[in-house]
Amino acid sequence: MGFFERLLRPFRRTVPSEPEESPPPETRVAPPAPPTTPPPKAAQPPKAAQPPKQERPTKKERRPKELRDARPPKPRKARKVVAPVAPARPTGTEVLSVEEAERRYRPLLEAEVPRASEAPPPTPSPSPPSPPRPPVRPRERRRTPALEFERLLSRVDALLAVAAADPAHLVSARRQLVADWERLGSPEDDDSARLAAARDTRLTALDDRIGAATIARRQVWSDNLALRTAIVDEAVALVEAEDLKGAGPAMGRLRSRLRATGPVAPEDAGPVDARFAAAEARLASRQAAQREGREAARAQQLEALDRLITQAETLVRARDPEAAAERVKALQTAWKEVRVPGPRAELDARWTRFRAASDAVFTRRTEARAEAGRVATERLERVVAGVEGAVANEDVDDPDAVIRGAMADWKRVGRAPKEAHDALWERLQRAFDALRTHRVVVPGADEEPKLQFRPFEVLKQPPE
Repeated sequence: MGFFERLLRPFRRTVPSEPEESPPPETRVAPPAPPTTPPPKAAQPPKAAQPPKQERPTKKERRPKELRDARPPKPRKARKVVAPVAPARPTGTEVLSVEEAERRYRPLLEAEVPRASEAPPPTPSPSPPSPPRPPVRPRERRRTPALEFERLLSRVDALLAVAAADPAHLVSARRQLVADWERLGSPEDDDSARLAAARDTRLTALDDRIGAATIARRQVWSDNLALRTAIVDEAVALVEAEDLKGAGPAMGRLRSRLRATGPVAPEDAGPVDARFAAAEARLASRQAAQREGREAARAQQLEALDRLITQAETLVRARDPEAAAERVKALQTAWKEVRVPGPRAELDARWTRFRAASDAVFTRRTEARAEAGRVATERLERVVAGVEGAVANEDVDDPDAVIRGAMADWKRVGRAPKEAHDALWERLQRAFDALRTHRVVVPGADEEPKLQFRPFEVLKQPPE
């Protein structure tokens, strides 16, 4: 059974046979429907029979109170399930084309079970292998108007017009030109040769600019590498110097200069930076070693100062204030020779202790000197009083012996305060003068004797 037979089988079962005399369905005219009249309205009661509006109970009042307070929830509406509509079978008055019938009834035909009288379809026999397919031809490249290609060329011309264009931008522009040209496809046949020549010209110009920029960049890299190498050499020399005073700030300035230099080749940047980093590490190591040495030396110097402080505090209790004062002077000289680097806080605290001990020693010496001066003054006064007593007695046989004894006693007394010493010395000299001037007294004479013995009068006269 062919496809068209199976397709027309439903129509043959459903189309009834009609006599030839009957007119076609299209020409039948339905009888006119009788006119419909609206039903009469129901009689309504007169308005007077209805109760007044204000007297009628409202809908809320008519409901019970329990129903008024609690309102039951509204039930949900059930969703409508729409069953799939099967395609309607054709009626006897419908005429379908073959395409429309195939589209509408093909699922029904495929789902039908074949009749018993119809023989089952034969089992398909293995088909011979199909011949190999011809190779697929590449799709023909689409044609693009020349205006699109000219836009690409104008972009390249705009970049080439910039004299200071970066080489990276030139390389990117060349790559973009080739990619966009491939994306657009082929130009029109009339403009193909012209646009291809223009593209080759731009590519050549880009290659020339890229090559020249590369050479110039290599030269700049070489100059920057020489500058960086010189800076690193300065850093190495600074690190290996014996005195590292001020090396830290100097290394910082070199680091700033190194960062300010221009770029170098990637293969040369690593070794230069590694050398500078090694110089910085070497400087840090040497500074740490020197710092440790300074800390050790500082500790030793502080110990020396502590020893001086201990000695000064011991001299405060010495028996001889004069000797203690002289010893403190020597300790002060030794203190000045001690150099303590670093912060001044600990040094100032030690100096305060040492100065307090020194002041205490000198205060004791001053007090001792004052006491010795007072004692010496008293002793000198006794010497002077003895000579003056001898002058008053006037019974001195040998004035020179008295004078020599008085001078020996004066020298044994020691040092007295200057003012008291000078005053007592003048008194002593007057007493000596009185001893040297011997008066001869004549008994029975009321007036002062005219003859006096002055043996030392010649010594007072100035030499001729």
